Amino acid sequence: MEGKTAKQLLGAGARAYATSNYNAAVQYLSRASEITVAEEGSPTHDSLGEIYFLYGKSLLELSREEGDPLGDVVPKDVAVMQEAEEETNEGESKDEDKDSEDDESEGGEEEDEEEEEEKDEDEKEEDQEDENTVKKDDNEAEKKNNTVSSAIDKVNGEMEKLENGEKSVASENTENTEKSEGDEKDSTTEAVHAGTSDEKLSENEEEAASDLQVAWEVLELAKIIFTKRGEEAKPDLAETLITLGEVSLESENFESAVNDIREGLEIQKTLCDDTDRTLAETHYKLGMALSMNNKIDEAIENFNRTIQLLKNRIEKLKDGQKSIEKKEVEEMRQLIPEIEEKIVDLRNYTEEVSKKTNEEARPILPGSPEKKATNISHLVKRKRKSLDDEDAASSPAKKPALNL
Repeated sequence: MEGKTAKQLLGAGARAYATSNYNAAVQYLSRASEITVAEEGSPTHDSLGEIYFLYGKSLLELSREEGDPLGDVVPKDVAVMQEAEEETNEGESKDEDKDSEDDESEGGEEEDEEEEEEKDEDEKEEDQEDENTVKKDDNEAEKKNNTVSSAIDKVNGEMEKLENGEKSVASENTENTEKSEGDEKDSTTEAVHAGTSDEKLSENEEEAASDLQVAWEVLELAKIIFTKRGEEAKPDLAETLITLGEVSLESENFESAVNDIREGLEIQKTLCDDTDRTLAETHYKLGMALSMNNKIDEAIENFNRTIQLLKNRIEKLKDGQKSIEKKEVEEMRQLIPEIEEKIVDLRNYTEEVSKKTNEEARPILPGSPEKKATNISHLVKRKRKSLDDEDAASSPAKKPALNL
């Protein structure tokens, strides 16, 4: 990565994104943005638009990939292949060990004789080295003893001089040391508290600066740059707004997701016709955001629009002879039943919610068949015990209000 230009890093990031290597794409594009900002001196320079956009999309996909609980699971076929390779490698290693043992047995006798001769020479050299080291150690020990004895003599002389005046100074030193120890304890406790607070702040800052947060920030910068470009950058601006909506959807900020995706869709409507699959995808994303925001009717409307646009696309490509067109038609035909099933689920959900709300909001009337005999007889038996209770029960404040 070192020594590469921002343009080269952008190309490497685009290739990594195309191959779903989102972690590498994030690293490449992050470095490309840093280099470009340093060179141009502005975080909203025009050359940063594509870098920010692809950087934000890579961060979004990386967060989705990390949030997938099955992302680290190894497929069974891959595991079987790995086990087979390990078994073959073990068999080959065993065969190689046998061959090497046979070769070693043949040349073992010659090597034993040579090793014995080398051992004798090594022992002689070691004996000479031991004698030399012993002599050196004795000389160094004598020097050390002399220096130590002289140092002890000096210390003893200084201690004799200080014995007379030390008693008066000792009390003052003890008081000063106690104060200094107390100050040191206070300072250490303050330092510990400050360190822990700093660590907590750093951890909170790291948690706040998540992949989705960074994605939202760089996509906002890309939106500013594409807005400045004008008409020529409208497709990029629309896609940036839709990606911002997806980031908000992943962050569970559903209202912001609806607003961003809807704004991007309005731009795409001026650029695409009713046979463009891009419109179908955007209507589907908007329907998902609306359903998460509990706007079920609008969500169903957008899902129906998605199905209609897919049918328009199929009608346009059904006579195509290219393999890519045939594959696309087959994919869209498989998507339509899934979207229709989602619409059915949403309608069932709304019906269940409406039933529950109607049951909860239904008033309990005195003449209603539900719990009529038990409740009224129970109340009448209790109210007849005294006249005061009857007066209280017959007061208008205690009677249920009826809206007939």
